[in-house]
Amino acid sequence: MEARRQGYPVLEWRDELMLIEEESTYAREERNRFTWQIQISSDGDGVHPNGQGTKDFLEWNHDRTFVWDGQTYTLYFKPGNHAIVYENPSMPVNVNGPLTAGCIPWGQGIFTLQSLSAAQSTAIRVQTEEGLRIHLSVQPADRPLMQFVLDPARDDVVLSYTLLRPDSKVVQMYGNFIEHQGQWIPMNILIDRYDNGQLLTSDTWEIISVEDTLPEPDLFTVSLRDKALVECHSPLLAKPVFYRHSRGRDIEPLLEKRFMAALKKGLRKQNCGTVAAEKIISELGGSVTDSDLESLVDELSGDTSLYQVQQLVQQKGLSVQPVKTSTSGLGRYKDAQILL
Repeated sequence: MEARRQGYPVLEWRDELMLIEEESTYAREERNRFTWQIQISSDGDGVHPNGQGTKDFLEWNHDRTFVWDGQTYTLYFKPGNHAIVYENPSMPVNVNGPLTAGCIPWGQGIFTLQSLSAAQSTAIRVQTEEGLRIHLSVQPADRPLMQFVLDPARDDVVLSYTLLRPDSKVVQMYGNFIEHQGQWIPMNILIDRYDNGQLLTSDTWEIISVEDTLPEPDLFTVSLRDKALVECHSPLLAKPVFYRHSRGRDIEPLLEKRFMAALKKGLRKQNCGTVAAEKIISELGGSVTDSDLESLVDELSGDTSLYQVQQLVQQKGLSVQPVKTSTSGLGRYKDAQILL
């Protein structure tokens, strides 16, 4: 199922010195994948109660994209042209926030049959102008009280859900239902959050469409601008890898070599010189063995000299030349591999 949702959540400080409004939120979800885009604009004088302004926040965060394709989680901050990529993250990338837009996760967490059955529950039937309603109260052990209003005419669909704490509460209202494949789906959702009786935030979500067709795969990829700084985290690496995104250039082969080097750590002697030598020789059609590369590493220091790299490259039938040039000048060397 795919749902496109646009929302206008309002974040407001108590002294009303500033108002931030999320102009648009666009989300697509399909099974265990999602795309979430946020654009923010500011309204008000931009003064935070603690004395900090919001110009910096808005400058760097007004256009953000979050994508989970089932294996890789990518966060892209477009204003700074900066992306953070988590390969096979150990953390669970759950569908939440605007992707659920207040929908109750029946069958998960506190909403499992076992948890709800163990809670103290009371229900009464109330006749209203709109029809018969069921008011259900659920008090789980050591958890806040939950109150529901259900519509028995539509398979007990939830019309409202309230989570009550001693000094705060969250009220979620559902409306404009459509019936889709035997299920009632709210196309409008209102979420109000209160603290000590005062409204803190109010989110209004409108689900534009619900479709059965599977989205195209490219909907779950991030389109980076040229020269974006990418910070890549992998469980294979102790530290992230940084690189600049370049359109028309495939970075994946280089990342795979970096990951392979990480896997071989401790199994063979290696350093950045051996990785560079292997890359250069393989790119120019040669072959190199682990023994060849280990011979480049000094037994005592663990270093590799340029002279050692030159000797190995020449042994493989390739020529080497030292060149002094600028970074832009390197573009003139089309049929060569460059070691800086």
